[in-house]
Amino acid sequence: MKKLLLIVAILALWKVGAYAAEIGKIQMSHSFLDRDLIEISVNAKDLSKQVLGIAFNLKYDENLAFLKYEPGNFLEQGGDPFYLVHDNGKIIFGETLRRNDEFPSGSGEVAKFVFEVKKGEKFQFDFEKGVVSTPETVQQDLDGIKWENLVANMKRQKSSFELIKGNKSIQNAVSNLPGGLVVWVVGVLLIVLGGLFLARHTLSVNFK
Repeated sequence: MKKLLLIVAILALWKVGAYAAEIGKIQMSHSFLDRDLIEISVNAKDLSKQVLGIAFNLKYDENLAFLKYEPGNFLEQGGDPFYLVHDNGKIIFGETLRRNDEFPSGSGEVAKFVFEVKKGEKFQFDFEKGVVSTPETVQQDLDGIKWENLVANMKRQKSSFELIKGNKSIQNAVSNLPGGLVVWVVGVLLIVLGGLFLARHTLSVNFK
């Protein structure tokens, strides 16, 4: 019994230590701008220490072609990248602040990358050699940063693309309506559907 309690205590301490060591994340999100373009957003999440710079290699799927970079707002409110090279399915990215800049912490968007879809519907994005540095007296790289990779699947958004883009009459009708009228129409439809639902269930009650 004592041995079992000791093992449980060791595991608990190890888990607490792992949580304490993690001081933030660098993660990706995506959106398909249309059937031919995908936008990848690289985001800092809950960084507990001030950041001087961020660098990483971003490997992307061979069925994609890199088009452009857009700055984020996390480092220097959208400053230009210190280093950006793309070649053979990889983007080498690095951005650093100056000593008289304000050093951010917390969360924010680091950068956006836009790709053209050549073929396929499922795309892999992986971080390599990720580094987050701090403005300490002696510059150091932060340990405990979790780098999260991404798989973007177009199939999950395929139905919504086809519903809107495949029916031009719906698209034109919605785009020509004022925003307030759209909200009003949706509200009325919800009330009507809710009334029909309640009426149906009320009429079907068995009093026996």
